[in-house]
Amino acid sequence: MNRLKNIVLCVVTMLLMVAAIGCEKSGQSIDADYGYVQFKVVKNSALATRTAEALEWMADACKITVVMQHEGSTIQQTLPLSSYDKETAEWGLYSQKLRLMTGSYNIIGYYLYDNLDRELLVGDAAGEFDVTNGGLTVKEIGVASIERGKVSFVLKKEMTRSGEGEYLFRSIRSVDITVRNKFSQASTTFEHLPVTYTETFGEGSVDEDLYGERNHLTAHATCDTLVWLEAGNYTITGYTTYSDVRGKNRLESATVAEHDVEFTVNDNTTTRDIAVPVLLAETAPHIADYEALKEI
Repeated sequence: MNRLKNIVLCVVTMLLMVAAIGCEKSGQSIDADYGYVQFKVVKNSALATRTAEALEWMADACKITVVMQHEGSTIQQTLPLSSYDKETAEWGLYSQKLRLMTGSYNIIGYYLYDNLDRELLVGDAAGEFDVTNGGLTVKEIGVASIERGKVSFVLKKEMTRSGEGEYLFRSIRSVDITVRNKFSQASTTFEHLPVTYTETFGEGSVDEDLYGERNHLTAHATCDTLVWLEAGNYTITGYTTYSDVRGKNRLESATVAEHDVEFTVNDNTTTRDIAVPVLLAETAPHIADYEALKEI
């Protein structure tokens, strides 16, 4: 019985070897007529308007169903979407790779879903792509999503060295900054942004001409925190400064004159060190003293 089993096993093995050799000679392989496609979901600036049919954040989309046509047949495939984190998702989401027969495909529509399989967005034709033998094609699908960029701020106050001693500016540890979109007129307030105080002197040695203009002192309170804003044109309308990082001890609240500070936010770009002019209230005792000494 064992001898019979061995004979049968040898015969089967020989048949498999002959079949494999035959495939190699004819140039055939298992994946000879297949390749892969990966969909990249990106923002389409032409569609990125604030409507009910736009994604608030790209990272909200966790799954895509793509409806395609190929040689008269309709194919529908659902794939998960992923990115490194919420921030990188703004640059695009990648689907799982999909194995398809070689040839040309036309995307006639797609559906986006959140992590609970709730429908977020429906789109129509997204263009054509080709699947090559054993290759990988990355096909972009543009969707409507709110465009955003990042910004950071720096508080600035300039004064002469003689008034530097009790200057309130050095006490600032955090700040609230309010900006307004010039088109929509919508206001946004960033609260309790931590700041770091620094001082720089103008040209020339500080020991020379002690009371001259060349010893001009510039004070900065830098906000290293990057915050998101919708793309558009903005103006700074006001701020509140605090002597602690939690925003409990308020130092001053003030408005900024219209058009004094204007800036533009572009999609997926970073705009750094937008200058916020901090003007201390003249009624502050030490500021009043400084102004009196300045007049003398």
